[in-house]
Amino acid sequence: MTEWNGKTVNVVARLLGSFSIEVDGQLADLGRNMTANAVKMIEIIFLNREHGISKNELLNEVFSDKVLSDQNNSFNNLLYQSRKLLQNSGMDGAKFIDNHRGMIRLECAENAVTDIEIFLGICRKADAAASRAEKKDLYTQALEYYRGPLLPDFETEFWVIKPGMVLKHYFERAAQYLADLAEEDDNYEEMYRIMKHADSVYPHEKWEIGRINALAMQEKYREAYEEYTKVVQYYLETLEQPVPKVLLDIYDRFREGITREVEAAGSFQMSTVRRDEEMEAQLRLNRAGGYFCQYSSFRDICNVLNRNIDKRGNSIHLMILSLVDFESNFRSMPDVLERRSECLKMSIHDVLRSTDVFTGYSSTQYVALLVGVKREDCATFHRRISVKLHELAGSRADVQYRIVAPDELEQILTAGEKN
Repeated sequence: MTEWNGKTVNVVARLLGSFSIEVDGQLADLGRNMTANAVKMIEIIFLNREHGISKNELLNEVFSDKVLSDQNNSFNNLLYQSRKLLQNSGMDGAKFIDNHRGMIRLECAENAVTDIEIFLGICRKADAAASRAEKKDLYTQALEYYRGPLLPDFETEFWVIKPGMVLKHYFERAAQYLADLAEEDDNYEEMYRIMKHADSVYPHEKWEIGRINALAMQEKYREAYEEYTKVVQYYLETLEQPVPKVLLDIYDRFREGITREVEAAGSFQMSTVRRDEEMEAQLRLNRAGGYFCQYSSFRDICNVLNRNIDKRGNSIHLMILSLVDFESNFRSMPDVLERRSECLKMSIHDVLRSTDVFTGYSSTQYVALLVGVKREDCATFHRRISVKLHELAGSRADVQYRIVAPDELEQILTAGEKN
């Protein structure tokens, strides 16, 4: 049993880090295939526990906008499977999922809660807390409760992106507050622990830099140097991007201690600076970047490449890159929206190769065509674009992506004409 809003609930859905349901404190059996559409439907319904979700919206989210030959049949089959899973889980109810006038809700909504609601509740209490001690205690609870990103199996799907980014920013705010507090108290061991935990939840964000700084402040120069080399190699070799200046500055601040502890540090740093300068110079030479064109031209290029893909032997991937409005207000601020959209356009341009093409898809989206890359390479392109966007528009600007399958290409292109 769990206390929530002054009452006891017996169903807790956990969507952070992975998906599971607890009924009366016992983990429910939802089968082995946790990415099945029936499970996905249950996840979406729990995500919309408070207000419900329309049948059409639910179908779009489950099937990712794929065209269904018989929507009603697909929905009824899926509803039956989802209800069966919930029945087997031990939840109380007759239908388990209520379908009333096109709105889909949990039958036991009043007796259920999600870990998202609990996490956000703790964070909001922390935000409102008057004393430092209470705020610290609540943010610590929030950090410990947060098991990971929202539904990572579906993190690139639109229905996960926005709530996922909202949760991420609440998590980041809690972690940063606690890390700053630890630094103020000269408790660098605690600062390192917080940064390490945050980095384990959201790798390759800003936390690794704070972690290195915390080690150096403890005069653990060898450990700091080992962390530093890993991060440098990640930027130069994995992302193929220059090393952030803030990271180089940390090394400069603690140069004396690091070189005293690690004999090879000086030569590594010289090599790092040289490679960093070479990469900057190369990027300046290659500023041509991705080719931006009007939507009609983009569609023609896509169609030609798609028709000749077998003959050419090249793979093509379509990426939809979307600005994330986790603040729920930048869309109502034309100047901010225009600025962030332009920054995203510049970021995509600078990261893509001259053989890649992209175009505007909506006021907050661009679609890019990548030729001759593997599907997993798209994640690397996204990370590079994200890093560049943060440089241009600040840390509160975020971008998420979705890879479009070849059989969705025509549908996506047609939809784009309407945007």
